[in-house]
Amino acid sequence: MNTTVRQTVDESWDRFVALLDSVPDERLEEAGACGDWSVKDLMAHVAYWDDRAVYVADTLGAGDELDPIDWQEVNIQEAALRSSWTVEESRREMQAAHDRLLEALDRHPDLDASIVRENTYEHYDEHADDVRAWLGGA
Repeated sequence: MNTTVRQTVDESWDRFVALLDSVPDERLEEAGACGDWSVKDLMAHVAYWDDRAVYVADTLGAGDELDPIDWQEVNIQEAALRSSWTVEESRREMQAAHDRLLEALDRHPDLDASIVRENTYEHYDEHADDVRAWLGGA
């Protein structure tokens, strides 16, 4: 992973986390931040996809092929599995998954950015737009 890609991931992540940190505590479990999801649900969702990016990086980095997935079905299943998480559990897992992602990027310094962009910086930016729109509509 070249420095520019890592920098892009870092900058996008920092903006995303700063935005989430700006959401008042009493609104973190309020539906609507992204469809029916709350910010708490969104944090758990981002954790899953950061871990998926780790899997993708490690799998492709080892020269193996990825199994195809239905991302919409995965989102439904993973949201149901994480729905009982607390705000703190979601936040903690989001950060832990991101830390695992950064370690994976360091393990695969030559990985093409296109392999992880949809699950990382494009994903953070997409959901930051959702949260900003939700906050602006309140």
